[in-house]
Amino acid sequence: MDESEKRIIELLQTEDTDARLRAIHTLRNTRSPEAIQALIALLDDANSNIRTAVTFTLGKMSDE
Repeated sequence: MDESEKRIIELLQTEDTDARLRAIHTLRNTRSPEAIQALIALLDDANSNIRTAVTFTLGKMSDE
């Protein structure tokens, strides 16, 4: 995992929903185990928009 991917994964923990959604969308272009695990961890997030985005992103990752 490179530094930029690490920073994007860290953004998943911010309280800024828009930043988190952008990070989720950006991680769609990677298949690193760290990114996938970070996204899976968000499937139980309190924010339904985050859960929806993660579900969509993980689905797209499996399609490619």
